[in-house]
Amino acid sequence: MDEGKTGRGSGRKSGEHGTSIDVFALAREGTQVEGTLPIVRFSRVIEDLPEQAGDGGQAVSWSAKGSKDSAGQSLLTLHIQARPLLICQRCLMPFVYPVDTSVMVQLVQSANELDAEDVGLGLQSDDEEELEAPEKIVGSHRFDVLALVEDELLLSIPFVPKHDVCPDAPLVETDDEPEEAAPRKSPFAVLENLKQKL
Repeated sequence: MDEGKTGRGSGRKSGEHGTSIDVFALAREGTQVEGTLPIVRFSRVIEDLPEQAGDGGQAVSWSAKGSKDSAGQSLLTLHIQARPLLICQRCLMPFVYPVDTSVMVQLVQSANELDAEDVGLGLQSDDEEELEAPEKIVGSHRFDVLALVEDELLLSIPFVPKHDVCPDAPLVETDDEPEEAAPRKSPFAVLENLKQKL
């Protein structure tokens, strides 16, 4: 998989997937959109993968929920579940790699705001400690949410996929033979030696 293709927004074209939503309205109203599509609909994801099942076996389920933080910033939380078919680079056998990931991004109006300093971002954890500011992306009233789903899938799939344990991995054997235990002396032989020394 080409490392240069990773990163949110890389290669994205407006409306290329045909699912455009007003993400600012989503954040303002606190509503959610969701859907399920075959993974073959995401051309950048499957470009370097083995052939995927086209009957829903490798489906991608996603949801995008808008919200506002206490500072009034627009946020979008994306949740993705997928089971792409990958090739283990250790044993070269195919296996299903489960993806279950969530990410929160901050929506801004223009590219000029991407590098602006975060001032008073109202995100806090349960223990009232301020959380790290989410990544910023440029939102729109016709935002291609499936392109963002595709970006997150690309980031979630390992560059060098491997089984945790390959199914046909041989048992590890050692060439070293176990050392034989030294023969234990008979207590009668020890007693005989003592008698000879007296």
